[in-house]
Amino acid sequence: MAQNATVQGERSQLPPEDTEMGRALRQVAPLPAPAGEQQVEYLWPENVTAWRCWQEMQTQWRVGVAGATGLDYAGVVAYIDEQQRCRRLRRRERASVWDGVRACEAAVLAVWSQQRKTQQQQQAPQKG
Repeated sequence: MAQNATVQGERSQLPPEDTEMGRALRQVAPLPAPAGEQQVEYLWPENVTAWRCWQEMQTQWRVGVAGATGLDYAGVVAYIDEQQRCRRLRRRERASVWDGVRACEAAVLAVWSQQRKTQQQQQAPQKG
């Protein structure tokens, strides 16, 4: 499983493997490439800014008793505001970045939910 994401030649590290977030993010993986083929992943140019923001916001998860429940939107908005002030984010990109981050959040939460259900089913005592 890939532990780094590359966006236009940049290398972005996932959180350390010994953290709960690091372990959880490493479980989210694309489908494996067919045997003998190298897997190539592409990022559409219009999604590069949202992906960079998503990668940098991994410290903004709200965590409850059952695990991560979603991003801390106040932290996300503060980050996006700072990116706009530093001119790394154009004003017209703001809504698109927000939508991209929310889509990533929803996808990760859906995967984590399915993983919890699978773990619960595997841990449930067998009736018989």
